Amino acid sequence: MNPISERMRYELLAAKYLLAIETDDFATQEALWHLAETEPDLVTLFQQVHDDLLEEEQQAEVEKVTQAIEESVEQHLPGAAVVKEPSQAVSFADVAAELLRSMPNEFSSDELQYNDSLRSRVVPLPDDLGLSNLITHAEAAFGPAPREYWQAFQKLAIRLRMRHADAENLQLAARREPKKENRS
Repeated sequence: MNPISERMRYELLAAKYLLAIETDDFATQEALWHLAETEPDLVTLFQQVHDDLLEEEQQAEVEKVTQAIEESVEQHLPGAAVVKEPSQAVSFADVAAELLRSMPNEFSSDELQYNDSLRSRVVPLPDDLGLSNLITHAEAAFGPAPREYWQAFQKLAIRLRMRHADAENLQLAARREPKKENRS
């Protein structure tokens, strides 16, 4: 069998194995493991499927716990802010969460509902935060909202982006170099 056919065969077996796991099809899982007894590469592939599934479950659990903590902080400490390490670009979700935290009583119920839907959108903001560009970009992706909402959103987006840039620059700040031993 040529290498391409062999790779396709392994990919199909991995997909079949994943489907068997997701549907609790133990007979298919057993048959595939029986086939893998004679093919070490297939064993490695099935183990990788398990590792990937475990990693996804762990990530989902971390996100679930993080969200529960953030919601508790928002509910019980309304004046507090959940500060996240700047590990990526500022997203619509970041701005929407900050908007809810800083101005919860200044929006209509429709605007609050729209804002809640944005809180789950971890999509980076456009580079150009001009109001017309922001509205065009956001409404093409998420649907329309009143201009007043986007004006408040824009102000906070700029503020968050500046805060993010400041935090990145702080990471680049000069640090004292450890003393070198003098070995003369």
